[in-house]
Amino acid sequence: MQRPRTELLAFALRSHRWAIASWAVGLAAVSWIFGLGYAREMSAYPGGPEAFARGIELAAGAMRMFRWPAERLDTFAGYLTYHNVTLLPLLLGLYALVQGTAAIRGAEERGVLEVWLATGRRRGRIVGDRAIAFLLAMALVAGALGAGTLVGLEAAGERAPLAAFVVAALVALCAAGFYGLGLVLSQLVSSARTAAGLGAIVMLVLFVVNNVWELLGPFGALRFLSPFYYRQRSELLLPGHAFDPVATFVLVLVLVVPVAAAIAAFERRDLGAGLWRRPPSATARAVSISSPWLRSVWTVALGEQRVALAAWAVGSGTYLAWAALLGKPAIDVWESSSLIRTLLVRHPGATFIDEYLAFALALLAVIAAAFAVTQAGRWAGESAEGRVEMILACPVSRARLVLERMTSLAVGNLVVVVGGLAGFWVGAAIAELPLRADGLLRTVWDAELLALAVGGVGAVLVLALRGAVTAVLAATIAASYLWTLVVVLFGWPEWALRLSIFDAFGDPYVGAPPVAGTLYLAAIAVGATVLAAVLAERRRSEPV
Repeated sequence: MQRPRTELLAFALRSHRWAIASWAVGLAAVSWIFGLGYAREMSAYPGGPEAFARGIELAAGAMRMFRWPAERLDTFAGYLTYHNVTLLPLLLGLYALVQGTAAIRGAEERGVLEVWLATGRRRGRIVGDRAIAFLLAMALVAGALGAGTLVGLEAAGERAPLAAFVVAALVALCAAGFYGLGLVLSQLVSSARTAAGLGAIVMLVLFVVNNVWELLGPFGALRFLSPFYYRQRSELLLPGHAFDPVATFVLVLVLVVPVAAAIAAFERRDLGAGLWRRPPSATARAVSISSPWLRSVWTVALGEQRVALAAWAVGSGTYLAWAALLGKPAIDVWESSSLIRTLLVRHPGATFIDEYLAFALALLAVIAAAFAVTQAGRWAGESAEGRVEMILACPVSRARLVLERMTSLAVGNLVVVVGGLAGFWVGAAIAELPLRADGLLRTVWDAELLALAVGGVGAVLVLALRGAVTAVLAATIAASYLWTLVVVLFGWPEWALRLSIFDAFGDPYVGAPPVAGTLYLAAIAVGATVLAAVLAERRRSEPV
């Protein structure tokens, strides 16, 4: 009787193998590289770690929305906590959220869930086994992160073996809570993508509230709803901090309670429907398509994602609105620190306001890249679900399918970016910060180009890797982002920065993007799309 459960658990764990490898190797390598880079930087920094800490703490205070706290930056443990550990639960949490939405609802959309149920497995046991498999995957990632943190500390001349692994475990536990959120949301709505979009909004709001709660007055109490707050209660890498068992217990509840709620909802709802919706009728009927907008693959794809697109737009708009609202206090800090002006004010003739707005809008590059990754994952899912064959039977050529996918990516990303800029405009208007129309238009153009570059690579990976697309593409994007930091830390030649797509994005708000960067992104976008179309036509016996 236990063999079917063991097989399902093993299957669920195998489904995470690429992600485990990508996260484990990437996070461990990043911690080690940062340790080496910090030791090298401090050995040559004027005034040593103490002077470095004094300057960076001011900058950290100006960027509280993006990460917090900043404490003991005169040590590598403090720097690592501020620069990496604060952001890792958000990054891992986004991955966990998507996995949670796909664990049951995604299997249901692929037609796999019915097979599991037909073997006699109970619904609650299926949810439990999927959750256990994900926890095991996160435990492996936490182990690699702890080992990498320990090696990084050693490289910087510091030691905290127990703290390194405990903090890594808490990071993984905090992220796993969003797996539970995705799991329960996917039971309430009828689409995994809709659940992921709604969950992303909730996650970003909780992250921002935790970072700026002191500025929210009575609404600062909302931080007690944020898993990020309870993780930060045990910052063991920072001197003088202790383990908080109560906060850790709350993190356990943040995972267990949503999983239990998801089991209860899954037991009560119909397949193919949300908890409060009836399943779609199985009665066959002829459908007349009168609108030409519904006769293209890209328009249908956008129509299927309309709720998810709205969630992405609202989420990016909310985050950028907060960034604009915090502009004035951040600008005041920038003006008061010569070190911050040296580090962050990089465009001759630009005002402090323009520099800050450009810094905040750089987040759109990350949002555009993340959106492109989700679309590549969607394309891989269509191949796994057998939907590609139905599209090709319309008939649609394989090369055309690739081009229409890229068109849907371009239009969908435009919706997300415009939504983000709308929120940014509202925040800037409230904070009385003037915006430059030409800068906003250049930002839209650059974000579109970057999304197409990432999407083009994703289209190629769909043909090459199938199910591992999301994990590998996300790891590649993360590596490209971290590459810019590594080049600076080790003082490598400036031309090495050009290999990163984020360096190619530049600061379009305060000036025209560099020609070389624009050509680089365009070459990736066009070259990868053409390569994907050619590969698709040559592999006629395989799904696209």
